[in-house]
Amino acid sequence: MTYDSSSTRADAPPASTPEGVFRQGIDLLLAKRFDAWIDLWAEGGVMEFPFAPPGAPCRLEGKAAVSAYMTAYPDHIDLTAIP
Repeated sequence: MTYDSSSTRADAPPASTPEGVFRQGIDLLLAKRFDAWIDLWAEGGVMEFPFAPPGAPCRLEGKAAVSAYMTAYPDHIDLTAIP
């Protein structure tokens, strides 16, 4: 299920709420719609990896940095569910 502004399900949070944007992002990642997922990010957004292995970044700052780092994620991991 996609949580967007056109959703008519009563239990779907509005896309304009933090929960709605989060759920929409999860749906986009699972659908491997990376470009649409990146579009949800604010220009100054920050992504942190508190358990990053040595040599990997612990923090990405800015939409461009997140996009550059995550572009190939579908080639490295096949997400089928995020409980």
